[in-house]
Amino acid sequence: MNVVAAWRNRARALRGEFGQCQACRRYASVRRTRCARCGHTMTESKTVPLPQRMRAAGYSHRHTVVEVMDQSAAEAPFMLADGGDGQLFAFPLCESDARSGPLLVGEELELVLRRSEGELSPTEAIAYRRKLAATQSTRAKLKSQTKAEGRKP
Repeated sequence: MNVVAAWRNRARALRGEFGQCQACRRYASVRRTRCARCGHTMTESKTVPLPQRMRAAGYSHRHTVVEVMDQSAAEAPFMLADGGDGQLFAFPLCESDARSGPLLVGEELELVLRRSEGELSPTEAIAYRRKLAATQSTRAKLKSQTKAEGRKP
């Protein structure tokens, strides 16, 4: 394992940056020699930040992450979001919005940096990761809808 590359990739993930094809603008979460959509060479592609706001396309209340090598991670709520041009991204949903997950489908969400779950010892560093959270306007909309229906938010 290349420690320097792992550290750089971690920093890139925390900043929410992905490689982007210069021809079709498709994002790539891993380094590629060719674009998965159009086949254009990606040797000179630049890393760009993901869109800060995305429209939620789907919700999973018990998503198991299979894209990473850590298969011991607990199941958690995830949102499938449209990053533009129909490209979908799966991100964990913030704990504060987990109860509203199904209601968030079709709503605008923002990509935020939040603390990872888990118990820490006093000597461990706090881990962070990118998650999706409801925007202020989406929360206000959901709150007014639940009030009108007489349910608890």
